[in-house]
Amino acid sequence: MEYVEVERAKDTQPLASIVRHDKILSPGIIGRAYGEGKVIYLATPIERLYKDGGGMEAGVEEISSLFNSLINWLTDGALLYRIDAPPGVFTNLFSKDGKYILHLVNYTGTNYEYPHTQMKYISQVKDVACEMKIQESIKEVRAVMLKGNLKFSQNGGYISFTLPVLYSNEVVVVEKR
Repeated sequence: MEYVEVERAKDTQPLASIVRHDKILSPGIIGRAYGEGKVIYLATPIERLYKDGGGMEAGVEEISSLFNSLINWLTDGALLYRIDAPPGVFTNLFSKDGKYILHLVNYTGTNYEYPHTQMKYISQVKDVACEMKIQESIKEVRAVMLKGNLKFSQNGGYISFTLPVLYSNEVVVVEKR
């Protein structure tokens, strides 16, 4: 595996090491405070863990777990939102005109698995649990594509709701009071 040898500065925190034959070669992931936030440096090209031609050296779950751990470290666990969905469901959250808008895109199934192929099948995803960090009182949670309101609960600065089914995409609008 390719990597860059890193000399760790005193104000950094090693989050992972590059190890070969039980010998630590170099810090592999370094984190540090920067201004009012944090930064992470990866000494390896993580994207190269995926082999060309479709085979993988590391699975999606391992890479996903690594990135989730890094994001958790960066945010001290205070994420703006979480979803419980399989790999292949992508999300984007933004706020506009007093509303939070969560866009979910479903790339599960056989979408574009091979060059020059068209989308043939999208696996529907059922019961996508969502949690959003929202301090304000919420009036309603609406699924635009499903054309209906979703039941939600609000506790301790978070709202929770479940999208019953995700087809190709969905827009969830969370409206404040």
